[in-house]
Amino acid sequence: MVVKISEEGSTCRDLREVAENAARILREYFDKEEYMEILGSNVTGDAMRKIDLLAEEYIVGQVRSLGLKAWVISEEKGLWKLAEQPDYYVLVDPLDGSLNYASKIPFASVSIAVYESPYSITRPIYGVVQSIFTETTIEICKGKSFFNGKHLKRPFELSTELVSIYTENARHLEELARYFASRGVKLKTRTMGSAALEAAYAAIGLIGGFIHVTGKLRNVDIAVALALAESLGTRFYTEPVNVRVDGVYNLSLIHI
Repeated sequence: MVVKISEEGSTCRDLREVAENAARILREYFDKEEYMEILGSNVTGDAMRKIDLLAEEYIVGQVRSLGLKAWVISEEKGLWKLAEQPDYYVLVDPLDGSLNYASKIPFASVSIAVYESPYSITRPIYGVVQSIFTETTIEICKGKSFFNGKHLKRPFELSTELVSIYTENARHLEELARYFASRGVKLKTRTMGSAALEAAYAAIGLIGGFIHVTGKLRNVDIAVALALAESLGTRFYTEPVNVRVDGVYNLSLIHI
């Protein structure tokens, strides 16, 4: 049976359960050294561990079992064609923060976003960032944003001085500090190691911002955060401005 998300209200709940179950499995494997083995490189050139592939294969299998006529796009193997002509494009980061995970640092997440069109990353039918270790769920379903099941109509606006920043140029930190100081705010920076989760925090206002200027961030990392930002009216900027979802693509800059 082929499922249409617009016709089947339970499918958003089904996709949330996929993310929750993937996170549960990753918690169970957290201390198992054999799953930290590096198998080679993924499609982006980063190290691919056994645990990364296990999580990706689990999510792809669950999407297939839901009956979605989809292309699944993920960081490890790239494109999984579950149909020749897809109704949906599913962006997946099965373990965002895998270096944290392999280093026994409990800060990582699972990210899934589902689209009907390959052209608009900010408008998924459904998207979720599931924290693996805190069980925090941040999601968007048909244009509405949710934090742990509670409908958000506006950002929280907490910790406005706290900014997650990824840069390989110290000058960026100096410029950012001056910018905040000119507005009477003492900047506090963090680099926590799970971009999907940090960007989602910024989009819903739990932290003051998320900035990534290394050119290494990918659409699978920040798809849900961009959708949350647009839904809640949080300002954001990306380069390129238009980001597709039918493959794994890099962004040179993102600021939420």
